[in-house]
Amino acid sequence: MSSIKMFSNVELAASANLINDIASNTFPLNPKLGTQTMIEGVLYYYTSIDGEEPVWVPVGTKRLTAVVTIEQPQLEWIVEHALATFDIMAAVYDVDNKLMDAPFTIISANVIKFTFTNPVKGKAVVFGASQKYAGFTPTVNQLTGETVSVGTGEPTASTTSTLYIQVDSATA
Repeated sequence: MSSIKMFSNVELAASANLINDIASNTFPLNPKLGTQTMIEGVLYYYTSIDGEEPVWVPVGTKRLTAVVTIEQPQLEWIVEHALATFDIMAAVYDVDNKLMDAPFTIISANVIKFTFTNPVKGKAVVFGASQKYAGFTPTVNQLTGETVSVGTGEPTASTTSTLYIQVDSATA
């Protein structure tokens, strides 16, 4: 793998995007501080907290998703997402996969309505709050033979949850 070391800030043009291949779904074997990876839909960041040994920290929570395709051009899209929550974010895309600006109204915990100025077809992507956090992912370090297990307890009615990291040595 090649790398480029930057010794100053990098400013991207307004039309530029920084793309990071983080969809490997496994923790890298020898991460450097600042490494990111996506595990079971949750973004993790490898960092040191309060000067301690570096750890993988979940950046957010896993969210439920629904993708609904609208085949016929319509002024209003009634989207049944079945996520059972009022805590949602949503985006709509035309048939060329370009993001469209469209307000939406929450009708129920499972239905939202988008309104357009002209009839359009495309797809709606709806993200809903999830009670699932990072999930459980065992990873074997090929260099040491250790198994790193990442798991969580399911949140209860309170707003706290705990991320557990268990390291089992294969030689113990």
